[in-house]
Amino acid sequence: MIQRANGHEVRPARGRGAQADLLDIGRRTPHAWRSRPRLFLLPALALLLGALSLFHAAPAEAQVQTVNPPTNLAAAPGDGKLTVTWTNPAAVTAAPSNYQPPIRWRAQNTSDWLNPAATGNPASNGLSIGGGSLVSSYEITSLTNGRAYEVEIRYVRLNPVAISRWASTTGRPYVPTVTLSAAPTTVAEARASAARSSSGRPAWPRK
Repeated sequence: MIQRANGHEVRPARGRGAQADLLDIGRRTPHAWRSRPRLFLLPALALLLGALSLFHAAPAEAQVQTVNPPTNLAAAPGDGKLTVTWTNPAAVTAAPSNYQPPIRWRAQNTSDWLNPAATGNPASNGLSIGGGSLVSSYEITSLTNGRAYEVEIRYVRLNPVAISRWASTTGRPYVPTVTLSAAPTTVAEARASAARSSSGRPAWPRK
């Protein structure tokens, strides 16, 4: 005998009564209907989580700020030294106390930085110069003449904190050459040279 329950046909199974079959449908049908709304909620939940992730990422991206590095960096050679000069960006010129310019140097094709390091910091972080004042030059001494050196400098902004990239240049200290005048070769030239030295006026050699 075929019976109906909640719009479904029920055929009695062997060994079971119609009442038992109706109870099974009564248990299954509400469960099936309850599961459908959960399937519709999954896409909505995914969209909500995606929106929240974008909301949290936006402030971090907004905080990314840059600092311009020094420009026109050059290293003029001297006797065992390099005089490093550079041009400050407008932001540094306007507020020099808010910037620190670390500088570092090393022999070319080597890995060890030769500049002094602050306590607790590696030499690769550079030597902080300026002391809050505007600086555009620095003299590096105790270098080896004839050897090339790499010099790098950057800016560290204190508030809000930001760091520029390193600007770099190279220089080679050397001993300045002195050009000497030729020594007199004849007695007459020697007399003329001595006369010029004593009187400050040119003297012609005697014949």
